[in-house]
Amino acid sequence: MNMTRFRAAAFIVLPIVTFITLMDRQSSAYADLYSARINEFQREQDILISSIETRDHFSTGDIEQIKKQIFSARLKLKAIDFWLRYLEPIAYKKINGPLPVEWETEVFEKFEKPYKRSGAGLTLAELYLDEPAPEKKELLRLLHE
Repeated sequence: MNMTRFRAAAFIVLPIVTFITLMDRQSSAYADLYSARINEFQREQDILISSIETRDHFSTGDIEQIKKQIFSARLKLKAIDFWLRYLEPIAYKKINGPLPVEWETEVFEKFEKPYKRSGAGLTLAELYLDEPAPEKKELLRLLHE
């Protein structure tokens, strides 16, 4: 009688333990992939920023080289696009800001006044490079924010 109960308990507990173990491995692999992609993007951003910091003024060749690096950083961004849009929407807007200046008007106006949110990110940095005389300080500001 005791052996039958032991077998029945083992028959129930063993699949549950196996399932939990497999789920931990899958979530760990998923989290590892997310972390690896974030780190790749951060490395690409660091390369871009250090490339800009080493230059005092921008020639046409320098601008083209920086645009290529921005393109490479945007490819890395697209690899984490879904995660950032879902998990960090504010950070995503800072990384790839669509507008130079945006007024946040969707606030509860009785308690909060609309506020100004300035844009930054890879898109605006690339557009800024098309200006007649881009400045290093402004370009770095767009990327650091």
